[in-house]
Amino acid sequence: MDSNLSEEDQISYKTKLTSIFKYYLAEGELDDKEFKKIQWETKTHELVSLAINKFFDENEDKLAVFIAYFRKLFEKKLISLIDIQQGLALLFNQLPLIEADIPHLPSTLSKFLLDISFGDQKLIDFKDLHIHTLERKEDTDISIYVKLVAVLTQKLQEKGAGTTEALFRDLKFDQLLENIKFKEFEDWEYVMDTLKEEFQVPEQFL
Repeated sequence: MDSNLSEEDQISYKTKLTSIFKYYLAEGELDDKEFKKIQWETKTHELVSLAINKFFDENEDKLAVFIAYFRKLFEKKLISLIDIQQGLALLFNQLPLIEADIPHLPSTLSKFLLDISFGDQKLIDFKDLHIHTLERKEDTDISIYVKLVAVLTQKLQEKGAGTTEALFRDLKFDQLLENIKFKEFEDWEYVMDTLKEEFQVPEQFL
């Protein structure tokens, strides 16, 4: 899934979304009217993707506030489960381009996903995000996806979520890794060795 917005429009909407988030930071309340204004101009899942994308520019110490802000958008029915699902699908296809400028992306995104798609307070089940069906692009550096799988696996195990094998099977991490595994990726063996050694990923899933 790719964005239908031009680069100029994406920058414009990111600026507007940043303003809405900063209002929430300052006032502790959501500026419904401003969000609804831009909803009239483009598809809501595009805004979900851009809002999360833009947050990567912020310090990670604001993540808890951003999650509260994101949940408030959902509680006020400004975004739906389908918007979240489609927005994250769009974002996942853009991750290789984003990571080039944001080295802390795997850590920040994994913490965001842990909050909204795992546990008793989740908004959407991670298994419903369909990231394992990620579109293949031969010229894409796929290391960000491997890093994200590794970080999520580690954080979930720290919470006692089960064995690596169970996580890979239940969350379809094995399908994601298989789908993005290109022969052209020269460092693949190194990445796999790292996963096996540091995260005890079973050989059959690699």
